[in-house]
Amino acid sequence: MALSDLTKGKIILFQEELYVVTDYNHSKKGRGGAVAQTKLKNLKTNKTMSKSFTDSDRFELARLDERTLQFLYKDASGWIFMDMESYEQIVLEQEMMGDAAKFLKENIEVIGAFFNNSLIRVEPPNFVELEVTFTEPGAKGDTVSNTNKPATLETGAEIMVPMFINKGDLLKVDTRDGRYIERL
Repeated sequence: MALSDLTKGKIILFQEELYVVTDYNHSKKGRGGAVAQTKLKNLKTNKTMSKSFTDSDRFELARLDERTLQFLYKDASGWIFMDMESYEQIVLEQEMMGDAAKFLKENIEVIGAFFNNSLIRVEPPNFVELEVTFTEPGAKGDTVSNTNKPATLETGAEIMVPMFINKGDLLKVDTRDGRYIERL
């Protein structure tokens, strides 16, 4: 794989381990070759590392199969998903879940990424609808404000919301950055 193909979000096979590129900065210095400054997150251990790649470094783009899965429930063994085509149940360990866990509620459909027929990560939809289970009350008359307060969602995720949001409100949330979009 060429250095120019390495971008944020790609999953690569490097030193016989799978990594997701979480940060990427490409530069070329004078007569020297191109350098890519990256941050890599190991998909098995969730540990991150900084790595500078040059044209001489060896890595390859991981060949992933994507399938639609439905989140069923969580138990002591991990997160249980059902393959929507085969109806097979698949377990993903807690360590492999990453940030996706914050926005998963039962029966939501996700995209599962498989490497060598093993589920390595899930991606929730970009936007989900979740109920607020706890928030501090807003000030009286605070219906339009640039001030935010913390709120806990039904999945346990904590996000910042406008002051007028109350317990029991249904919200649209961007799962990519945990940002409040609107009250439904």
